[in-house]
Amino acid sequence: MVFQMSWQQHERLCDLQRSQEDFLVRYIRPIQEAHRLNHVVVPRDQDLFFARRDYFVQRPKLRPHQLEILAIATFTAETVLALGFEVIRHPESFRFDYGEIFEVKEMHSLGLS
Repeated sequence: MVFQMSWQQHERLCDLQRSQEDFLVRYIRPIQEAHRLNHVVVPRDQDLFFARRDYFVQRPKLRPHQLEILAIATFTAETVLALGFEVIRHPESFRFDYGEIFEVKEMHSLGLS
């Protein structure tokens, strides 16, 4: 599911976590790097300060097979198991609020769709 989120949604998910920097480094950055390397999300003009950031709100379109391949190539089994065990031991270790992450009203107020 996280592989199919926009980078803006990644940021919102990261904001919900207790250890935001750790979550960002361990899970979000590898996913975004996989997006870049596989041309799923191509950040154009990312070095220009006032450039349009369409890639930031663009949701990747991945087929199920592509999703599997990206997930396997991005994370080791140990990383996936560690996240799973952490969630089992401490239910609050991974916070997820669907409404807050996938909210689109602010995009409409900015004139984006």
